[in-house]
Amino acid sequence: VWNIFHEHNLHPVKLTKVQDLAPGDPPQRLHYCQWLNACIGENTNFLSFVCSTDEKGFSREGTFNPHNAHYWAEENPHVIHVRGYEQKFFINVWARIVGDHLLGPYILPARLNAQNYLIFLQQQLPDYLDDLPLQFRRVMWWQ
Repeated sequence: VWNIFHEHNLHPVKLTKVQDLAPGDPPQRLHYCQWLNACIGENTNFLSFVCSTDEKGFSREGTFNPHNAHYWAEENPHVIHVRGYEQKFFINVWARIVGDHLLGPYILPARLNAQNYLIFLQQQLPDYLDDLPLQFRRVMWWQ
């Protein structure tokens, strides 16, 4: 099968995952990008003062791209990458750098829902903001 593909100059191509766009999304994204460029034009440090309210999940599987992970040796050492562990874990973490200050990290519940996240936003986040100097809080933007 590979020979037939090669005879016709066909090669395997990796698919890229992208988010589906709704019809109104492109104009909104363009407007946001123009606004952001204008803000950065006025203050090159603007992005340092954007506080993201997003979280990141980590699992034992980690991230592994076999096309970028190589082991160089004179002979094949039969190096392996272990995955598919029997014992799994997953952790949600929120942290943010504002200016030169670290907010967090805060460990969120593994099964994050609106109620859990609202508790974080209303009860934990204000404690982190109390440690942030007022000069940063005055110019901070929320994303």
